[in-house]
Amino acid sequence: MTASIVVLAIHYARVLTGTAVAKGRDLILFSGLAILCLSLCFAFIFGARSKARRAAKDFAAALGESELRYRVLFESCLSGILITEPDGRILEANPAACAILGRTEAEICGSGRDIVVDPADPRLGPALEERQRTGRFQGELNYFRADGSSFPAELVSSIVLDENGKRHCSIIFQDISKRKKAEAERLDSEERLREVLEHSIDASYKRNLVTGGYDYLSPVFTRLSGYDTQDFAGKTLPEVLELINPEDLPNVNRIMAAAGSGSGKNEFVVEYRLRHRDGEYRWFQDRCAMQRDEEGRPLSLIGSVSDISASKATEGSLLESEQKRRRLFETMAQGVIYFNLEGRILSANPAATRILGLSQEQLLGKGCDSPEWKVVRENGEALPTDERPIALTARSGKPIEGFVLGLRLPSTGLRRWLSISTVPLFNPWEQKPFQIYATFEDITVRKSSEEAILALAERNQTLLSELQHRAKNSFNMIYGMISIAAVPGASPETRQALESLGARIACVSELYTLLYSSNSATEAQLDEYCARIAAPLVQLSRNIELECDFDPIRVPAKKAAPIGLILTELVTNAVKYAFPGSRSGRLRVSLKRRPHEVLLEVADDGVGLAAAAGPAAASGMGLKLIQGLSAQIEGSFSMEAGSPGTRCRLLFPLPELGSEG
Repeated sequence: MTASIVVLAIHYARVLTGTAVAKGRDLILFSGLAILCLSLCFAFIFGARSKARRAAKDFAAALGESELRYRVLFESCLSGILITEPDGRILEANPAACAILGRTEAEICGSGRDIVVDPADPRLGPALEERQRTGRFQGELNYFRADGSSFPAELVSSIVLDENGKRHCSIIFQDISKRKKAEAERLDSEERLREVLEHSIDASYKRNLVTGGYDYLSPVFTRLSGYDTQDFAGKTLPEVLELINPEDLPNVNRIMAAAGSGSGKNEFVVEYRLRHRDGEYRWFQDRCAMQRDEEGRPLSLIGSVSDISASKATEGSLLESEQKRRRLFETMAQGVIYFNLEGRILSANPAATRILGLSQEQLLGKGCDSPEWKVVRENGEALPTDERPIALTARSGKPIEGFVLGLRLPSTGLRRWLSISTVPLFNPWEQKPFQIYATFEDITVRKSSEEAILALAERNQTLLSELQHRAKNSFNMIYGMISIAAVPGASPETRQALESLGARIACVSELYTLLYSSNSATEAQLDEYCARIAAPLVQLSRNIELECDFDPIRVPAKKAAPIGLILTELVTNAVKYAFPGSRSGRLRVSLKRRPHEVLLEVADDGVGLAAAAGPAAASGMGLKLIQGLSAQIEGSFSMEAGSPGTRCRLLFPLPELGSEG
């Protein structure tokens, strides 16, 4: 166009110049016009070029701004963005994609889709086909992280053309693991709720007050009422009310009227008897909440129904039990008092008022810390308030049984001895007691009798100790007389018999010495008794070494005497016959406790049974005495050859202390 205008201007100037040859003044005029036309043409040309340059500059600026906006969106987008070739090769990845995939952009770019998308995902093939066919795909696929773990991704993939018409693919994706987990948890929660409702003890329901039917009625209702859930859900409200016991119907109607009145209360509890399908009435508790619309009009009732027939029967039993407890409380001979944690009396039975000499009105509110009680221990010392049974139970929460104390009755000033037992009372939801009840009995007469018996027993103990002391002296005197009789002039048989008799008397005398020194008339320390017997017998022979190994064992004195005599016979025989002449050796005496029996063992390393002679032989008097004494204590005796020497064992039951005198 510009060229055409220029050509036209030149052409028009030439025409004007040719017509003005004849007239000189016109030549100047036409020359000026030609120059003017040329100036206008050049001005137009240069103006058009300037506009083109400005347009190109504006386009470049707009293009740069668009590129900047794209780059900002690409870099800051929270969703992952991938630019790929149609064959899956990745050209570019934004920071969000790198963060989601756990890889750098360099690791992602240049790789195929297999490091990003799970090739085993059965949805991948149909997704690629849809994108190829329509140019776009939107859905879910499994993606890979750098650590090899997979995650569900929601994506939109489109085919785009660049400025050269080349095909590329854009993929925008998000990690929806959390959303999937939340959906799974929601579904799981709904399933658990359904299982809870269907397997609960209570039947749940939602009754639509607009339609009059049930929107939901759990299958548990069939088990509770015997009615099929579907059939019952179709019953109208009047039909349901016909199943309620007529005696309970007024209360049910009153509750329903209050629920529909819009008074502001939306939660209700009502108990009634419903006729079971088997024809019998059963107790139910109905707990429901009213749902209202924005204007307060009732829409539905949501609630649960429990079969409380068993608890109603229990209530009747409890009422009967309470009546029996009250009768027992009123008639029992023991005093019963209920205290609060501060030790104040809340109630007392008639026996308590009789024992304490105060009326019911005088006892109520009185504290166990009142100084007028003048409470003392059994030994007569004052008993501090914090050490009295009520305070101890309140502090520890533990019962106390048979606590004996003395107090002075405010009404008479006389001292009474009481045996008190306390029991804490707890609420099911608390660990600290809220009340304490105490039972007590007056043991003043019994305590006086016990004190008299103890005094008599003490006197008897003194007399018994004196008798034991005198018996010991008598045995010592007899032993001395026997020793004098065993003079050198007597025959060997006589001396041997007297020495054996003297050893046995010394054994019994030692028992009385032990009982007297231990201040016990009925029990003896067997290990100490055996040591006192064995040591003197072995000391007579200088060439025998005694070794003792005794467990501490306490037995009744009646058992100790035969055991001591058996030990005397065994040690005496070993000293006399196991080591003839000047033969030296070792004699070991042991006393060992077993779970239910005791083992007494005497072993020597002497000449043994074959070479020994005398009373230790199978037909000797000593052995017969041992066997008789063993039977007396229900024991068993055995004798066997050692290597070398002889081992004698006495096994007898461990006696119970206090069972024998």
